[in-house]
Amino acid sequence: CGSPIVTVSLANSQLQAHLGAKYAAFVDACEVLDDDYNAKSRAMDRVVGQVRPSRKGSALDANIIEHYFGLGGELRHIGLGQPFVFVSSNTEDYCEAGALHADLTVEFRALGLAYTSTLPWATKALGL
Repeated sequence: CGSPIVTVSLANSQLQAHLGAKYAAFVDACEVLDDDYNAKSRAMDRVVGQVRPSRKGSALDANIIEHYFGLGGELRHIGLGQPFVFVSSNTEDYCEAGALHADLTVEFRALGLAYTSTLPWATKALGL
């Protein structure tokens, strides 16, 4: 509103190189989960029953959360006690009235998992 937006080029800058290195380190540290057909089945149950995070016939978030629950359950079963935090900015499907939706609360609590929509909260909760 009256003041121009200034665009700063990061091409070939030290910041671009620094952020590129951080991104590469992050991606290198990630693990890709194998498809879990039981999780996919539970996800479809969510879709059919319109249970959060699936509300509009979309299976994507249901598949993601069921794989998260499956992995969290396996890690808890082998005794891993560290905090787990699920981060999604999709508050429309995961939350209601500013808190985790009741459709998800029981499963999160049963596995000792936390939810947040912001990475800063997650890093603080994980002690990073």
